[in-house]
Amino acid sequence: MNPIFNRTFKALCSIAIVGLLSACGASSTVEPFKPTRVIGLGDAYNDMTGPQSTVRGTLAQVGVTTVVEQVAVLFGGGATVTSFASSSYVAGSLTTQASSLTTLTSSDLIVITAGTKEFVTGGDAAAAAFLVELKSVLDTLKAKGAKYILIMSIVDISVAGNYANPVNFNGTISAGLGSYSDVARYANINRPNAYFPGWSTAGPGATAYCTSPSTTDGCAFGDTAQTADVSTFFLADNLNPTPAGNRWVAQYLYNATAQGWR
Repeated sequence: MNPIFNRTFKALCSIAIVGLLSACGASSTVEPFKPTRVIGLGDAYNDMTGPQSTVRGTLAQVGVTTVVEQVAVLFGGGATVTSFASSSYVAGSLTTQASSLTTLTSSDLIVITAGTKEFVTGGDAAAAAFLVELKSVLDTLKAKGAKYILIMSIVDISVAGNYANPVNFNGTISAGLGSYSDVARYANINRPNAYFPGWSTAGPGATAYCTSPSTTDGCAFGDTAQTADVSTFFLADNLNPTPAGNRWVAQYLYNATAQGWR
């Protein structure tokens, strides 16, 4: 792994460990939650099928590709990983995906990556409508037996010149999920620009690894004019992260469990 990422992830994990000790007491032993099944819902971040919208390659070339797979690894591996997410996600898709799930158990972990396309299309004003759908989906998941749900916030990639800052969008969603704190965690994800050497402020798409960053369908490993290691880039195209970017997102989702589920 790139040494910059290694240091960053170690720091994030250290924060999680300190939070855990503070919450539980250094002398206490609490059995950590370890899912037996990890289920992905949402958009391209979790899409495990078809031509994934990221940098595609072998495990040796790009590592584990999706957020949901990365989260499963961080929980210790061994869980069955499935995903109903789609790169062709549109508003309303999350409801359809949740409805297709059968009975859930207390050992299931649901990972939701959605909201980015709503934000890109409608800006901050789209938050209210997305919150309504998300809360309905959470009700559906709870009724099916879900006990553990991780929800991804919108990642701020505005430094690339593509989209406006999503802070207000994330704030609306976070504030509206208080009544679901018994089963859901909303992960606030920092801007990644300071941690990825491939990041640039030169203009739209300047941070992308793929040769045609104006697209939103990723590219194959090596299909790039860049000479730098793909793991130093957060964005694959002008919207979707590289596998390293998805790894960054997954770490924040995992760390959101540090004060609970233990």
